[in-house]
Amino acid sequence: ERHPQALEIEARAAEGRLPVVIARNVNRSLQAFGPTDVLLQYTSQMWGTWRFGSPATVDLALAARRAGARFTVFAHELYVPFKRRPDLAVAAATQRLQLGALLAVSDRAFVTTQTRAEMLSRAYRTVLRRPPGVVRVGANALPVPRRLAPGAPSAPRLGIFSTAAVGKRFDVVLESFELVWREFPQAELVIIGNLGPPDSPNVRSV
Repeated sequence: ERHPQALEIEARAAEGRLPVVIARNVNRSLQAFGPTDVLLQYTSQMWGTWRFGSPATVDLALAARRAGARFTVFAHELYVPFKRRPDLAVAAATQRLQLGALLAVSDRAFVTTQTRAEMLSRAYRTVLRRPPGVVRVGANALPVPRRLAPGAPSAPRLGIFSTAAVGKRFDVVLESFELVWREFPQAELVIIGNLGPPDSPNVRSV
């Protein structure tokens, strides 16, 4: 439904129990609307796609381009990592194939970090029409004025959205913050989010 604060922006639902059905219903709306550009916010298992992938997003991209629209992909979660478990190893391979097929029929691709852009350039250089761009993920909350105690020095207060998940490089965060702290000893680093139980080894290490 339309957002009550932006009623001029049209919204349409695309229902379906299978990814290919959802893609077909999205395409019906696109054909009725006649867009010049289609922007797809992509994840490897969007629309309930099974871990082994689906042709749904590729079919949608092909349909949009046949209708004369430029097709752009915005991706954050590209694919699952390779694991020793056989089904997860197959899923990692098929999700990479799915993304490659989508990039091959898209006009432009954007990812959320420079490292992901470099990774796409290396892995999919033969199918990319243009080098991937970077659109960074911004904070999804409005800033709140900070209330300082009378006479308190105004110092940088840096926040990072993250959790103590395996693979998170908090050592890099702390090393970077140390550079700030040397210049501004009153600076604060705020780790935002649920880190987990206090007795967790990851939380204790942070």
